[in-house]
Amino acid sequence: MSFLYEKQTKNYFISLILICITMVVGLLIFSTAQIDSVRELILESKSLISSSLLEEGVSEEVVARAMASKNINPEGENLLRKIGQTEGTSVYTMDNISSFSYEYILKTLCFTLFFSLLIVLISAFYLKKRESIYSSAIETVEEFKEGNFNRRLSQQRDGGLYRLFTEIDNLALILKSKIEREESIKLFLRNTISDISHQLKTPISAISIYNEIILDERKNPEKIEEFSHKIADSIVRIEELIVLMLKITRLDSGSIEFQKQEYFVIDLVNKSIDQLKERSVREGKEIVIVGAVEEKLLCDIGWTSEALGNIVKNALDYTSSGDSITIIWGKKADRLKITVSDRGSGISKKDIHHIFKRFYRGEKSHGTKSVGLGLSLSKSIVEGQDGILSVESSKERGTVFTLSFLTKL
Repeated sequence: MSFLYEKQTKNYFISLILICITMVVGLLIFSTAQIDSVRELILESKSLISSSLLEEGVSEEVVARAMASKNINPEGENLLRKIGQTEGTSVYTMDNISSFSYEYILKTLCFTLFFSLLIVLISAFYLKKRESIYSSAIETVEEFKEGNFNRRLSQQRDGGLYRLFTEIDNLALILKSKIEREESIKLFLRNTISDISHQLKTPISAISIYNEIILDERKNPEKIEEFSHKIADSIVRIEELIVLMLKITRLDSGSIEFQKQEYFVIDLVNKSIDQLKERSVREGKEIVIVGAVEEKLLCDIGWTSEALGNIVKNALDYTSSGDSITIIWGKKADRLKITVSDRGSGISKKDIHHIFKRFYRGEKSHGTKSVGLGLSLSKSIVEGQDGILSVESSKERGTVFTLSFLTKL
């Protein structure tokens, strides 16, 4: 009986029940009236017979016995046949019954027509409202087909039909999300191809120029060696650029599945700075690590160490000889935070809101070999593991990057 949860169907069903009850009550009243009419008809018939017999001189005692008798004898039946009163005689030829028959048929017909018409009208009203709901639903679905998901099917009532509408709306939301995702992927691929083309143009042009110089300076070994090294540097730059772009593309497209395990944070930090220690010594800079050795973090150590390493590398790019870079970690409430701070020149207010954008290079980055992808990659890695990467910077205090990860409660 779940269909009764729907208001319109329930009202229609209640209306039919009320009509049926009214019909039954009406039939009882009608039947009672007909019984009274039959009684009056019988009394009238007996009055006519008794009056005729008395007029013919039959005594009242004989008439009374005849009226009270319940026996049927052959002589009586034969007499009725002789006067044309048999079972085959039409009631419409009997004066006292024909009018009653016509009246009975007319009343029955009116009674039946009234309730039939009432049921038809209520059913038509119900079906018209249903048709209106269906038409509105069809229009909405047609708009869904055209890609317009702003309309919604009615969901403010109970019942199977509205549960169906809810499921259709949910399906429309899924389709909308899928279409939007496909559009964002197309836009992402278009922008990625444009970015790669733009970034590869400079080193490829440089290689072409260096090659022309080498061809022109064939008899100058020093020039050949110098520009051969520059070509090699440009090739390395292209390789690094392509590798970084592939990583970012895979992260942004959601094709990377992070393999999370619990690791000691100190192992993560050491892995991230392992290839940067030699550079820091060469440039006269110190990398300081501070934190509890027993602290653990649930993460993908390969990707997370790369994210942290990119931030440390960025700090090395913007600090001077004699400066230090400090990595501190610790747990606060339900989060573990890793901070990378330096006493460098800081990030300008103009640049700080853009440093995580791909290929963005601040006003102080023109003297470095940075392509502007490291911090963007770090942000994608951290956020891909439900973490947060934030930055604070000032000229007086330097720059602080904070990696924040949820921990087990």
